[in-house]
Amino acid sequence: MKPGSVVVVHLHSPREKVWGVLLTLTGSGITVKGIELSSFEDWTRQVASGEESIGLSTIFYPMHRVERVELDETVGGIASCRDTFEQRTGKDLFRYLKVSQSGRTRSAPVLQFPSSSQGQAQNPRGKASKKKPGR
Repeated sequence: MKPGSVVVVHLHSPREKVWGVLLTLTGSGITVKGIELSSFEDWTRQVASGEESIGLSTIFYPMHRVERVELDETVGGIASCRDTFEQRTGKDLFRYLKVSQSGRTRSAPVLQFPSSSQGQAQNPRGKASKKKPGR
């Protein structure tokens, strides 16, 4: 599996299934832009009707919670969740989520924090912090 794949992630502790687009898969965990599988039907109905939808979240799951990951594929006469979404809504999944098929989000901001020449850097809350020697 590679970034941009549509997947179902089976998790434990607590037990849940998450459907969505795989953004990253590393030894430490998996990042998915998705929704709990139990909410999928409600979400597609809301998108199809043009209502304010539940929305999908970008979430990192540590590998110790991941039981298995499977591709969301049409098998025999059973449509994949992606195909179901696209048939019900008439929308392309990747365009709707603003995610490319390589798993990169198109609207993700790049955070850059200014540094000063006086050995101080701004942390994300805007407060100066002193650099420690040798680091």
